[in-house]
Amino acid sequence: MASAKEREAYGYIARTDPGQSLPIYVPQANGRSIKKQISSSSSKNSELLRTLSDTMTAPSELSRVNLDLEDLRKLLTEQEATVKKLSNNSKKDYKQHKKYRDSVISRFVYRLAKKPKEFDAKAMKEEKMYFESLQEQQKAESRRSELQVNIKDKEQTEKGLKVTAARHDEAHAKLDQLYQKIFTGPNPEFPEEDVREETFKKANMAYKNAKEKYKTATENIKLFNRAAVVLRQARAHVQNARDDLEYSIFGVSDYHFDALARSQSKLLEISNIVAETKVPLSEPDFQRAKVELANTLRHAQPPPSEIYSRHQLLQSIAQRQQILRVTTELLANLMAVGKIAKSHTEVMFRHSARSLEESRQALEQARKAAFEEVAGFGEAPPSYGEAREAPPIPDYHECCDRTAAFEQCDFQGPTSEEEEEGDLTQALESDRVLEPPVEDGHVAESQVTESAHEPAGVINTDNRRVTTHTDPAGE
Repeated sequence: MASAKEREAYGYIARTDPGQSLPIYVPQANGRSIKKQISSSSSKNSELLRTLSDTMTAPSELSRVNLDLEDLRKLLTEQEATVKKLSNNSKKDYKQHKKYRDSVISRFVYRLAKKPKEFDAKAMKEEKMYFESLQEQQKAESRRSELQVNIKDKEQTEKGLKVTAARHDEAHAKLDQLYQKIFTGPNPEFPEEDVREETFKKANMAYKNAKEKYKTATENIKLFNRAAVVLRQARAHVQNARDDLEYSIFGVSDYHFDALARSQSKLLEISNIVAETKVPLSEPDFQRAKVELANTLRHAQPPPSEIYSRHQLLQSIAQRQQILRVTTELLANLMAVGKIAKSHTEVMFRHSARSLEESRQALEQARKAAFEEVAGFGEAPPSYGEAREAPPIPDYHECCDRTAAFEQCDFQGPTSEEEEEGDLTQALESDRVLEPPVEDGHVAESQVTESAHEPAGVINTDNRRVTTHTDPAGE
């Protein structure tokens, strides 16, 4: 069995796990073996650093060329439209010019009328207009050709820069792999590297947590928008039932019960959607608003299954509308708190991405310094041919800030259409202005019928009412 000294000599370290009395020996890329690894990898390190230095400007130049190409292609599209317009104009002017130029009868008529000069003046005018139009068209076509040549040149430049930028990215990736392979883990001989590695680990953990919270807050907004769509469907069902009953000559029917039942089903659907949301922050406002809405939905009384009079049904509809008004207000409040949480978590996420990049750069510089300390800029003696002095490596600085890459997300926020569908502003304003008065917790039949606002789907024309049903969106 190998002794402790022999194990340590081969790059193993002693580690005592919690609850264990005897140490265990685990292999590591540090201790006495790390300098050997640095020395053996110095040529590779030198090669990668030189590649990064030689290709340092490629990524930024490629970005500029891409922007130039985007502008040029936009200009070319506009110029194509200009050329087409001028070409049509010149064709029209040519027809007029040809009409006078090739006309025999018109020329003869003008001569009979003893007005040949007037004919010649008109012919010269049309000819001049045609050549002016043709000249403008040729200038536009020349400009188009110029843009096409510029685009072609830029595309050639872009092609070369893509190759160089790919080499640059590949060198970054290989350098990351090299440093990770050599330095990951405790390195007592390079305490500064250990400190920066620990800082990077903490920054990476904070970044992942912030990203997860931002993702949660973003997904919450999408869920709230879904709930708002369902809520509008529930409101439409109840409004349609009320409109039909208010102006129907047939009284209570199955349609009214079905509408109320569908509204209750929509409330249950909203409850399930809200239950899917998660608290993105340890803030009481979000949790309190969510619990309040959940309790309201849970305790919402379902509509009665048996109603025998129009008056009872109108009261049931009024109660259902009151539940929907409260639900609308609570959901809007929860959405507002959720948007604040999303904004907060986004700021935290972007700040953590910046901190992660700063700690990554600091760690990379510490590892580069270790190479410089052990191998002198990582240069190894030539392995063949006459010994010669190696060219100096320029000072290496981080050329590609990765903050933007860290800020990239594998999830998407709500689209503008989803935001528009989830907007409850109009419903809230309608409820505030048009809420009917309440008597003993119930809305009287006369108050429902003679409400100050016009129900959805009802059009007034000379005191006549035409009833239509609002189609619940999305069903």
